[in-house]
Parts: sequence; C-alpha cells; structure tokens
Amino acid sequence: MKLSQAMQAIRLSHTSRRPVFLWGQPGAGKSDVVFQAAEQCSQGGCVVQYHELRDVEFDPATAFGLHDVRLSQCEPVDIRGLPVPDLTNNTTKWLPPDWLPHTSREDIPDQGILFLDEANAAPPSVQAAAYQLVLDRRIGDYSLKPGWSIVLAGNRLTDGGVTFKMPKPLANRMIHLEVEVDVEEWTAWAIDHELPLSMIAFVRLRPDLLNTFEEHVKKKLEGEAFATPRTWHIAAGIVDLNPSLDIMIEMLNGTVGKGPAAEYFGFMQVWQKMPNIEGILLDPSGSPVPKDAATMYAVATALANRAVPDNMDAVCAYLERVQPEFSVLTMKDTQRRNPKCMTTKAFVRWANANAGLLG
Repeated sequence: MKLSQAMQAIRLSHTSRRPVFLWGQPGAGKSDVVFQAAEQCSQGGCVVQYHELRDVEFDPATAFGLHDVRLSQCEPVDIRGLPVPDLTNNTTKWLPPDWLPHTSREDIPDQGILFLDEANAAPPSVQAAAYQLVLDRRIGDYSLKPGWSIVLAGNRLTDGGVTFKMPKPLANRMIHLEVEVDVEEWTAWAIDHELPLSMIAFVRLRPDLLNTFEEHVKKKLEGEAFATPRTWHIAAGIVDLNPSLDIMIEMLNGTVGKGPAAEYFGFMQVWQKMPNIEGILLDPSGSPVPKDAATMYAVATALANRAVPDNMDAVCAYLERVQPEFSVLTMKDTQRRNPKCMTTKAFVRWANANAGLLG
C-alpha cells in the first residue's frame, strides 16, 4: 500500500475508531504519514502534539491532538500507571500516564490520534500492558476520549530490527496495513519540502536507489548505511550545508551507503553540465535538447522549478521538442510547485496537444 493510501485508511479508521497497525521497513515514512493524516483529520484546525500541550494555546473543543508514544521505551508501569495507596478505602489506585488522553483531561483536545510507534519492538510485557488500551480503549478506570483513535506502527519481523512477535489476540483486533515506498510519491514530497533539485532528478533517474534496504539485508552488504526515504532526507540536509567535497563524500557514504552515494556524485557531474535553464527560457526553440536520459531528467526537474505564469510560453515551446514522458514530468512538477501556471493559455494549448498522455 502506498503512503497516500495509508493516510486515507488512517482517516477512515479514525472515523470508525478502529485501531490500525502500519507495517513497513525502516525509513519508509510510517511516522510521517501519521502526522500528515492528523493534519488532514484536523480539517485545517490546530494540530497539538503531546510535547506542545503546555506551550501552545488551543481550544480543546476544536483542536486536534497527536500523541506520539514509543512503546519500545516504555515499561509496563508506564502503560498501566503508577500504583498509589488509597488510605481512605485501604485500596490501591493507579495514576494514569500523562500522555493518555482520557475523559478527565480537560487540557487535552477532545479529538486526536494516539500514535504508539515501535509497537512490536516493545517487550511482550509492555505489549500485554497495552492490550486493554488497544482492545477496549481504556486503562483501568480511565477511558479514552470518544474523539480519539489509536494507530500503531512497527517494522516487520523480516527487517532485521529488534522486534517481538505480536500476540495473536492483540493482532486480531487491528487493521493491518503494509506500507511501501513509492518513487512518485516521494518526489512529490521532496518537491514540497524543497530538497535539492539534483537529488530529486537523480532519484527519478535511479528509482531503485531510493530504497536499498532489502538489497542491503539480503546480500549482507558491508557497512551500516543504506538508502531509504529517511536517509535521503538526511543526505539532503548535508548537501544543503555545502561542505567540502571530501567531507560530503564521507558523510553521504555513511548516510545512504557507498553505492548510492557514488552514483549520486556521478550524476552531479551531469547536473553541472546540463543546458543552462536561463538559456532555455530565453531561446526555447534554439536551446539544445539532451539526448541522454540522465541529462534530460536534470533539465526537466530544473525547468519546472523555474516555471512561472510569465514564462510558460517559453517552457511549453521547449517541451514541444522533448520526449513526451519528460514533457509530462515537467508539467506535473510545475503544477505541484506553482498551480497558477495551469491557468495560462500556454498550458491550455499544451494540455490539449497532450491529452492522450495525460489520460
């Protein structure tokens, strides 16, 4: 299942209050998709995370909460609560954890998502303590607020991480979704988050290098680093810092792995030698059109980044000369970056001429 589909499923499960478990390999974006789902569930309202409760002003009736709890870092008492004596009745009571959005908490939004991450990395004793919370939406005498839903996430048993087999009674009460990495979704996310254009173009050229986790595990490759959407995001931050080349090489080797890093640096040479984008916009009919795919991916990504309504005539004139798949790729990026470009006469003419490619 793509992450965008998982996001829709989380929104539906929030409405039905059915717990969901997201399964996926490390770095696939499971945590991020829960945060995005919370933003969509809030319908434009204020999303308040657990660590922000005391720092952000909000209306509990309209805000949407998101409490991120790492079960792998919990002890059973962290779930059940701390026992304290009730000397009046000679009994024991339990103080619930402060992250629990129960009905007595007026300082917590009335609706939200309780996200139990690294759920199957928690030892069996902790998972057992979470039974009642997931199954019955309560811990002891404390019930979840009616507007809250539960989402869990974890790595698969085959991913080589620290995991414990989930008890069948617990697994049988949840909706299980296995998420996968999708290059098109990642590039759209990368555009929105302004990752380096060269990195976006490279991943499009070599989509198999977006995620090398399974190859790394199956082939027992040396080193601890491998490529995932998460590590490419980290690598983007390194590139943005613009360190010296020798330092950048070593840091990217240790982030996405030596193989992907070497190929990315090779692509950077293509990026630096591609046709000048300013030249294309000034002379779209006479500027050279690359014949190799690597350079064309670079041009398409960079051209879309420069597209604005005022230069769409030039952009479309150049796209008439390139292969159809790169023309469509450029326009999709343009639409995501600057939707106003889609209102120009130049785009309308291009869309009519390429209606068959757009489906």
